[in-house]
Amino acid sequence: MDPVTDVEDELRSQLLVSTVDKVFGWARRSSLWPAMFGLACCAIEMIATANSRYD
Repeated sequence: MDPVTDVEDELRSQLLVSTVDKVFGWARRSSLWPAMFGLACCAIEMIATANSRYD
């Protein structure tokens, strides 16, 4: 048993290499709630309809 090979095998099974864009894309695609941001009254009303009724 070669300790270096064992460590490399362990890292391959637990290490994820990606870009920030791919991670953000995954987060947006897997998000349960849309990002809510608005400045006008219509946006505030839409945010209120998407939120829960009680905290």
